[in-house]
Amino acid sequence: MNTEKNPVVERRQGPDLWVKFLKAAAILVWLAMLVILLIIDQAKPEFENFFSRLFNVTLRQDWDTDILAYAFYLSVLMLIFSIFTLLVNRKRHRRKSDRYSRSVIIMIFFSTAVILFYFIKTYL
Repeated sequence: MNTEKNPVVERRQGPDLWVKFLKAAAILVWLAMLVILLIIDQAKPEFENFFSRLFNVTLRQDWDTDILAYAFYLSVLMLIFSIFTLLVNRKRHRRKSDRYSRSVIIMIFFSTAVILFYFIKTYL
């Protein structure tokens, strides 16, 4: 019913505080994922190479659970933050042009996977 008598007026002046928050949150969760992956890389078992055999270096054969705990705690924080961000996104999702943040949804699955990985490596 868009006639000349009743034109649709776009009242949005630009992105508000919550839209800016959602964009910043997407960047923040990707950075947190990168940090988690770096922590997991440090916690994994060391691999034997030419120099470790040459100099008879003893290598850690299993996962370092102390370092892996940092990845677990950061994943729990990221899961809570991602769920909060998804709830804010849901509250802001009113128009057809509004979209859910795929980054936040992906990070919910990623942080859940890291939490499960921690429990598998620690308790099984």
